[in-house]
Amino acid sequence: MKLARAKNPNIPFIIISGFINDSHAMETLNLGATDYVLKDRPERLGPAVQRALREAEHRRLEEELAEHSNQLESENEELRKRESRIRQLKSELMSLRNQLKTLD
Repeated sequence: MKLARAKNPNIPFIIISGFINDSHAMETLNLGATDYVLKDRPERLGPAVQRALREAEHRRLEEELAEHSNQLESENEELRKRESRIRQLKSELMSLRNQLKTLD
């Protein structure tokens, strides 16, 4: 699981076991398993897969949103710098204009 998670952290893992006690179930979940299904409860597999895929998509969308938010923040910072430079240039231009008026 660790090797696969290192390559793709969003890949869901569902453990299918003939028997798993609560402590082993918690251990597999803590190690990154998405869910576990007992072999004698195959009807749980479909819903477990659907939930795992929904959760993986949700994580992917959250990561995409964070990436877009970071990009937007960077672009906003660049705009703030440009606006500041424009205000500075405008101030310098107004100062030069006033100096020219005094020369007339």
